[in-house]
Amino acid sequence: MKRNDSNSKKRICGIIGKPLKHTLSPKMHNAAFKKLGLDYVYDSFEIEESELANTMKNLKKRNFRGLSVTLPFKIKVMEHLDDVDELAEDLGAVNTIVNDEGKLTGYNTDSPAAVEAIRRNKIDLEHHMTILILGAGGAARAIALPLARMGKDVVIANRTFERARELATKFKSQGTIKVNILDDIEEIIEDVDMIINCTPVGMKGGPQGSPISPELLRKDIIVFDMVYSPKNTELVLAAQKSGAKVIYGYEMFIYQGVMAFEKWTCESAPIDVMQKVVLDALDTEK
Repeated sequence: MKRNDSNSKKRICGIIGKPLKHTLSPKMHNAAFKKLGLDYVYDSFEIEESELANTMKNLKKRNFRGLSVTLPFKIKVMEHLDDVDELAEDLGAVNTIVNDEGKLTGYNTDSPAAVEAIRRNKIDLEHHMTILILGAGGAARAIALPLARMGKDVVIANRTFERARELATKFKSQGTIKVNILDDIEEIIEDVDMIINCTPVGMKGGPQGSPISPELLRKDIIVFDMVYSPKNTELVLAAQKSGAKVIYGYEMFIYQGVMAFEKWTCESAPIDVMQKVVLDALDTEK
């Protein structure tokens, strides 16, 4: 983790993961720091898995205040923390780290941010719903647990059945969670009220395409794509074409960033500034 010497007096935050070429986290957080006049700076640190342990050691040094954690380290990073809050422990995934004088504590702001994105789109989570989650990684954990606890029928579909079953087993005491092979979702799609894409498919710089066939979408289904860049993924475009209700990934991205910002700074985040920066950046992407 390298930093600019001109920022040596600033409190440093950043994001670790791979790839990070298209992340909007630095733009979003630096605009928020500037708005509040905070002496903070936010950088991106693209690392290999072999560098993770040393990165965590460096985080305890100098002026580092915390990190955002993205693919593929949300689960692996937990091995290198001093403490993990209850939600992140339950989920088995961390996306936010706070450094308090050398003590690293992990949190998960993805989970409450995902629920917030659904609620802000006026989706009534009090009603019975069957929700299909695509993928079985850290993002899938973040949304599967709260939905299961709310009493929703959750189906986790992954390319490998074993990975999906592992996640379902982890949360089996929390609610109804079933598993399926991603290639076989045609058999269950008729009963699904919401699809949530927790895979990196469609992400800028990642695997392209749609995680499911557009022909499976219909107008009475809700499609929530956690990929936020580009704004209009192939899945989102297909959902729009089918007349389905769409929840954009940028909404969850902003809310998780707001929650992380407030943990690092102990200040109320300027949500309007953060949202404008993200939307302006996404709207200019080609």
